[in-house]
Amino acid sequence: MKDLHQDLCQNTFGRSFVLQEKPSAACHEVVILRHNSAYTPSGILIENSTYCSGENEAGVFNYHVYAPRIIPLDFLPNEGPTDCFWLGYFHDHFGHFLTSTLQRLWYLSFHKRRYAGYIAPNYNGLGERNGFIAKILNCLKIESDKIIRPSENTYLRNITIPEPAFIENAHCYKVWGTFMRDLGRKILGSKQASSDPRPLFLSRSQMHSGTRRYDGEEEMTEILSKFGVEILHPERLPLEDQLSLWRDHRIFIGFSGSAFMNAAFFQEKIVIILNHDDYIFGTQRMIDDVAGNRAVYLNVASFLTMECETTHRYQISNPQDLAAKIIRVVRHLS
Repeated sequence: MKDLHQDLCQNTFGRSFVLQEKPSAACHEVVILRHNSAYTPSGILIENSTYCSGENEAGVFNYHVYAPRIIPLDFLPNEGPTDCFWLGYFHDHFGHFLTSTLQRLWYLSFHKRRYAGYIAPNYNGLGERNGFIAKILNCLKIESDKIIRPSENTYLRNITIPEPAFIENAHCYKVWGTFMRDLGRKILGSKQASSDPRPLFLSRSQMHSGTRRYDGEEEMTEILSKFGVEILHPERLPLEDQLSLWRDHRIFIGFSGSAFMNAAFFQEKIVIILNHDDYIFGTQRMIDDVAGNRAVYLNVASFLTMECETTHRYQISNPQDLAAKIIRVVRHLS
């Protein structure tokens, strides 16, 4: 397609470095728990323990560390658990769970040992809506009652803190991709595979908790379905059924969102991601890079009208033309 390049997103939110070597890890004799992070007995942040992410500030990359670098030692610490694994900040949103909550568990693939517990300073239980979390933890042989939430200002002794293998919108290690694909195979288990040549559109039209909404998407997907595109609402399916569809299909289309995080469990897919502006998240670029995907990030801002800036609600101004554009890209890539 002669006009495809000019329609591609030209910018990255954050950055997307993929590192080849193995992440580091350390066993600390004693740390202090504060600000959902681990500190040395002198009050210095152990950066590998805290939540970090990349972002853009005035067009410049910023590596955001979500904890103070130094804390005052103006408290009397409590004694906490020993011989534990540092899980870290526990995100229960699907995309953040895959990229951040699991970011240190690559270590378990290399060191088969049992820990007295898994430290997650903000853990509030699994909740009924988060069945995917229970499924993933079960596959990793992590019992939910072994996830521990110690109080602030607690001493943790003999604790293992691996380096995160994935930092959102910043960098990741290739070993994270290997870990995720192995996890995907465990989730699928013995589910029967079958090949389906139809492109799959991951619809957001029935989402209630999404960060963006696109009015007119249903009209557009009706047109796409007439050209042989299968329409899927991922949030209505359990995780293993979502992964079955990812395993069995080759081409995936949809507006940018966490549904495309499932690409991390597979390799060599074709993903066509529609973006409301000229930026693609560095997180998505890294996922597609380590998976070896053929990824096309389309800037479809010219097809959208902002309806509400506060709620990030858009109107697809011409669903027919956007559907036609998608079909042309699919045919070009097939």
